[in-house]
Amino acid sequence: MSKSNCIIISAAVVVVTLGLVSAIHLLRQRGEDDPPRANNLGQVELVESESKDFELGSDATCTLSGRHSPAGIEISVYIRSLNEYGVYQYDRSMITTSPGQQTSVVVGGKLVEFTPTLK
Repeated sequence: MSKSNCIIISAAVVVVTLGLVSAIHLLRQRGEDDPPRANNLGQVELVESESKDFELGSDATCTLSGRHSPAGIEISVYIRSLNEYGVYQYDRSMITTSPGQQTSVVVGGKLVEFTPTLK
């Protein structure tokens, strides 16, 4: 391999490395690699066909609704939060769990923990 080829390859490696380091630095500044802060709702008693709202702080709300299923309780988790542009975004997830079992779910970047029961 010629000397000029070694220089070109070395320069390319340096450029790629600097790009990766810059990207990692930007992600850390934005907190992208930080785990979401837990929002523990505690014991939550749900009534079938009714929803229950919880404030999560910083312009975010969580709505839970549940129904009986053969596997336990099927719970819909809705998160409404204000994004960095001042626009509300809506995220949804579903989880099936057993009554009285602590449950955690990440929806829209928010970690929500609760222990559900269903009437």
